[in-house]
Amino acid sequence: MNWLDWRYPKRCVLCEPPCTYDGYVPHICKECLKILPNNHNSCSTCALPLQLEEKLQCGQCLGKQPIWTSAQALWRYESQAQWLIQHYKFAKAHYLDRSFSSLLAAYADRLLQGQFDAVVAVPMHKRRWVERGFNQAEVLARAVAQQLEVPLIAREVERVKNTPRFAAGQDKKARRRAIKGAFRVNADMPERLLIVDDVKTTGATSEELARVLLRAGA
Repeated sequence: MNWLDWRYPKRCVLCEPPCTYDGYVPHICKECLKILPNNHNSCSTCALPLQLEEKLQCGQCLGKQPIWTSAQALWRYESQAQWLIQHYKFAKAHYLDRSFSSLLAAYADRLLQGQFDAVVAVPMHKRRWVERGFNQAEVLARAVAQQLEVPLIAREVERVKNTPRFAAGQDKKARRRAIKGAFRVNADMPERLLIVDDVKTTGATSEELARVLLRAGA
């Protein structure tokens, strides 16, 4: 601990009191990190949370294989993790960049090292970027790409359709209709790509982006 940390101790964004923390996750204390809902028990193909401990496919993936090969999720989108993500995105809590980037990069390093040629951030429409001021998916993707030591593909993939925010509980068919034609790829793609986004719900966004990336050579 340096003098500034002693004089002005950092506070955990979840529990607020001055706290002990890992140096690479400066705004989430060790105690709160332990209680975040890790997505350990999940479908091996789409990352849907499952009740069983074995790495199995969910019923939907058994019936129809998604367009991607597999999906991973660090946390389930609930309780403290849901609040953290919403706070990061909509309260412009940029100070969480380092914590989220470090956690996701370490997760990718543990599970995905050596499997990809490049990382793709889910792009944000220019109008949405002006409103928010940053693309949280690109921040996370950059950290993952650096950890895996592969290029980040960002400018070559565009979001050309400004889709409205999906309402909670909106079904997959409605999301598919809304997101169709939202992305454009302006270059040939390498073979093995890792798509990074902040939240995966129905998978409609990842599915549409994967579709145009496959047409571009992935």
